[in-house]
Amino acid sequence: KGQDLPLPKSNVTVHGNSQITATKNISAIINHGQNSTLELSINSTGNADLQNVVVTFSGNTLSSSYVSLSPSSFESVSAGTNTSLNATITTPKHTSPGNYTGTIQISASNAESRTISLTIEVPEDSSWTTAKPTNVTVYKRTDNAGLTTSFILNNSGNIGQKYAISSSGTFKSFIWDSSLNPSSI
Repeated sequence: KGQDLPLPKSNVTVHGNSQITATKNISAIINHGQNSTLELSINSTGNADLQNVVVTFSGNTLSSSYVSLSPSSFESVSAGTNTSLNATITTPKHTSPGNYTGTIQISASNAESRTISLTIEVPEDSSWTTAKPTNVTVYKRTDNAGLTTSFILNNSGNIGQKYAISSSGTFKSFIWDSSLNPSSI
């Protein structure tokens, strides 16, 4: 009959391994003069809690003054869970159309940092408005009569514009002085 031999003994030590995962790229379309809030998730995918998590933004062509992160830090994120934060991006009125970029960095005291590339597209806006005339003057000369007024053109878009102004009718010869009145702006 066989002899029972003692089984070998092994000691296994599992070390904590904190890891951060997050979306690599995010993008949004935001009109000039508007803001948008993007929700970001920080995932703790290791076997140990993330500690002292800090989130920062570095602008490339997107100014850091246009981006607000809230909250921007977490004491810890439990292993196997995620937490969210908001990135609010504000594009000031008249921001030129185009793509603007920056980087969101997520770091923890016990894990390798991760970065998220942020791209914001500001679309072209060629809108304009006029202010309602506030002062109308009536002119009379022989059998011809007419009205004149001042008005304001406002470029409310984010691209340069050129406006053409013209007069019409027989009355123009009596009041329209092309040396005093512009034909374009």
